[in-house]
Amino acid sequence: MLRLKFKEKIGTVLSSNSFFSLYDFIISESKSSVKIEYGIDPRYCFSFVIPSSQSSIKDMYGTNKNIYIYRAEISPWETAIKENTEFESQDLLLNGISRWLTFLKEDLNSTPTLRRIERIEEKFLEFSKKADSFNGEYFTVEESENLKAKFEELSKKMEDAINTLSIQSEEKTERINTLQEEIESLKCKLDILDKRGVIRSFVGQLMQWSSKSENQTLIEGAGAIAKELIEQNSPLS
Repeated sequence: MLRLKFKEKIGTVLSSNSFFSLYDFIISESKSSVKIEYGIDPRYCFSFVIPSSQSSIKDMYGTNKNIYIYRAEISPWETAIKENTEFESQDLLLNGISRWLTFLKEDLNSTPTLRRIERIEEKFLEFSKKADSFNGEYFTVEESENLKAKFEELSKKMEDAINTLSIQSEEKTERINTLQEEIESLKCKLDILDKRGVIRSFVGQLMQWSSKSENQTLIEGAGAIAKELIEQNSPLS
């Protein structure tokens, strides 16, 4: 069982992140382990084993030293939704709990965006499946020119969105240049591929845009524009 002083320190760490309240968490312990569970969603937790004895390890100078090692299972952690790691002191363990709170906050804030991405991708996949009905058909010159204008409209709105991002001007320029190259590629395909190929290529490009984390602020705008472009443009209906 944990000492009361150590429990108090854990409570202080849990209270130190302004996004959470101490009462958001359920702390349970057994004889040999402690589990800190996010009460609102129990999938998120920080569990660690209470060491019963010291372990001997070598420090950076090759000297043996005896320390208490806290073995932990954490969700979420640095890379994966669940990871195992070790902390070589109480202070490092407490720091680990603090970092866990940061990762947990990041994941909770990302959840609405990920749901929006999933909805957008589901819609894009529907459009892609509909493309099969156009097998062997090509756009007329008039239809092709209309779509090129739509692609330019999409490009302009996405460029405007990029210009609102809080990033260096050089990075803005690089993103806009990449976007323009992607739009030009789509326009060229209008003169080469049949309707099915154009739609599938376009949907693939939209999914690529929506899947990039750095484009999260653009997802709703670009997704809405793309949805309108596909649904209102008769060749893609």
